[in-house]
Amino acid sequence: FTDSPKATLTWASYLGHDSPHTPFHADAHYEQFFKRNKKEFDNSFVFFMGDHGLRFGWYSRDSVGRRDVDNPMLLVSVPQYLRNGSDLMKNLIHNSDQLLSHFDTHATFIDIIETFSGKLSTNYSDTVGLKGSSFLRPLPDGQRNCKTLPIPPQYCLCEITRARQKITVEHSAIGQAVSTFLNSRLAENQLSDLCAKLELEKLTELNLIEGAEDLYEVTVKLRPDGGIFKTFVQRTRGEYFVIVPDVNRLNAYGHNGDCITINELRPFCFCKSNNQHSSTPRPITAFNSSSVIPSTITVSSPPSTVTPSISTLAPTPSFVKSSPTTVSSSTRTVSSYTNTVSTSSSIVMPSTSAVRPFPSSDTSSFVISQP
Repeated sequence: FTDSPKATLTWASYLGHDSPHTPFHADAHYEQFFKRNKKEFDNSFVFFMGDHGLRFGWYSRDSVGRRDVDNPMLLVSVPQYLRNGSDLMKNLIHNSDQLLSHFDTHATFIDIIETFSGKLSTNYSDTVGLKGSSFLRPLPDGQRNCKTLPIPPQYCLCEITRARQKITVEHSAIGQAVSTFLNSRLAENQLSDLCAKLELEKLTELNLIEGAEDLYEVTVKLRPDGGIFKTFVQRTRGEYFVIVPDVNRLNAYGHNGDCITINELRPFCFCKSNNQHSSTPRPITAFNSSSVIPSTITVSSPPSTVTPSISTLAPTPSFVKSSPTTVSSSTRTVSSYTNTVSTSSSIVMPSTSAVRPFPSSDTSSFVISQP
C-alpha cells in the first residue's frame, strides 16, 4: 500500500511512567529508529510527544517538576519538501512564541489528515467545532492566555499567583470539600456500593490564589488507600466547594479501582472487595484531560543532512525569556525560553543533553505518511 496515506498512533506508556530515570535507556533505540526510517519520515509528519510529566513521587513535588507535569515535550518533524522556506515552516516557527495546548495539537492532526493540500490557502483556525487552532497556519488574532484559550486554571503555568498558607485546624473544612466532591461523583454513577467512602486523612498543602476571592489550590491525602489529590476549592456563602471538574490524583492507585468499569473514576475508587490497602501499581488513568495542557514550542531547523527537522515544545514556563542562540552557520535555533535546543549531526532527542532534564511520563509517536 505504498500509494496510500497512512497514520499510526503509538503510546510507550511503560517506558517512563513511574520514574524520570528510565526513558534515557531507550535513547539509542529511538535514534536508530529515526535513522532507519529516514526515507519514510522525509515524506511524513511525525509527532513525538508526552501527554504529561510525572504526577507523583519526589520529582512532582519540586517546583520544576510541577511545571513539567503540565508542560510536556513535543517534537515535530515535517516532510522534507516543506522544511526550507515554506509558509508552513514559517508559520510553525512564528507560532513557537505562542501559548499552545493539545487542543491545538488535535486541530493540527485534523488539518494534516483532512485538509492539507500543500497550498495552505485555508485559514483553518476558523474551522467550526474545534477548540484548538492548527499551528501549521496563522493563529487567530488576539491575546493567547489561559483566559482566552480553553485551558483550565489548574494547568495555567504563569498567570496564577499562589501564596502558600500555614495549615491550621480551621482549614480542615477545605480538605473535606474534596472528599465530599469525590464521594458525590461516585454516588452519581451508582458506585457507592462498590467503592469505599473517602475521608480526609490530612490536608497536605494549601495555596491561596491571589487576586481571587477565597480561592485555594488544595492538596489532600484521603483514606482508605492514602490517595493524594489536588484541585481548586472556593468558599461561597460560608461553605467550601470544588469548583473545577478535574481532580488530579498525584500517586499510584494500582488495582484499587478494578471493581468498576468507568476508567475516569478509578483513581477515586477503593473497592470494598479489596482485602488490603496496598497493590501493584498500574499505569495511571487520571481524571483529567491531557489535551488542555499548555505548551510552548522551541523550533530548531537542522541542515538538510540531519534527520529530521524538529520542532520542540520546551518544558519551561512561557514567561521566562532568553536570547536566541546560533549554534553554527548551518543551524538556526529559535530559542524563546530558557531551554535552548541545539542541533548537531544527530537527531534531537529527549535526553539530558538535548531538550529537557526529564522526559514526560508517557511517550507517544504519531506518524502521518503521505503516498
